[in-house]
Amino acid sequence: RRALVGGTGAYAFLLPALGLQERGGCLMFSQLRLHGGSNHLLLPTSLLQRELASAEPTNAFAGGVVRVEATDLEWVGNTFAEHMGPRTLRLIREVAAVPAEYVWAAKSSSAKRSRPPPRFRRHTLSALGLRRLLATAARQKDSFSLRYTRLHGAVGDEAWRTGSAGSEYVVRGEGGATRCARLGLGGKESPCDAREEALIAPPSWPSSAFAFLLEPQPNPIVDGYTDEMHCVTWG
Repeated sequence: RRALVGGTGAYAFLLPALGLQERGGCLMFSQLRLHGGSNHLLLPTSLLQRELASAEPTNAFAGGVVRVEATDLEWVGNTFAEHMGPRTLRLIREVAAVPAEYVWAAKSSSAKRSRPPPRFRRHTLSALGLRRLLATAARQKDSFSLRYTRLHGAVGDEAWRTGSAGSEYVVRGEGGATRCARLGLGGKESPCDAREEALIAPPSWPSSAFAFLLEPQPNPIVDGYTDEMHCVTWG
């Protein structure tokens, strides 16, 4: 019984605090920020990502927070798509009259969906989340372009997460290969440096094994919400 209680406590409190659990936690409807600093009254989140933001770029927890500004990868829209049954969706949309763009499920998948995903929405991810997104696109040999901002620092408030400046990059993929460029004034492109190239590549062992069960949670950016994060989960 003690082991069960201890395991439950670790699952509910310790793993999110360390940054080893985002999706799949006891967090439904909590609006808890799991990267870029905690909005919980008492408890921290993503301690490993904070401590190791400037670590060797091959570390799974290095790189801080990125903001995905634009992409033509259609399946990225599935990050905030409605993954519910027809009856539930009909209840939410027709009875509760919730607009489709506010019905989000905390899941993402590159699999085809029976209904098209909603329009792309800017969002933030931990650096590991971006790495896994790009790895999926490369594995599927998608042709794509993705523009992102690597935010300065690893912790901030909602204004920082949604609109602060940072280093801007664009990654293009074709046939399983990717190219990274840094964006300068006027959109002028220059090759990414070695650190940035390593930060978007798959992380090395053993940190990747340590993060094996971590499924990064993307947090959407909604215009006008700069004081508190918008709710990210339905059902």
